[in-house]
Amino acid sequence: MSGASNVIVLTDSDEAGQKARRDVKDRLGNFMRLHFPVLTSKDVGEMPVAQVQDALLPTLNQIYSRGY
Repeated sequence: MSGASNVIVLTDSDEAGQKARRDVKDRLGNFMRLHFPVLTSKDVGEMPVAQVQDALLPTLNQIYSRGY
């Protein structure tokens, strides 16, 4: 394992992204704390950097405030 205990997973909100989300959860959910931020865009690759940062900030704050 990598030593990571928290993994932030960003997927598109389409059907393929939802399947990827389920697959990641099934494979890693017992080994790591998985975080799935809610994105306002359908395609992560088309989001401006600032929008991705805004989407990640609440998750990062939650992780750090809990001391994970």
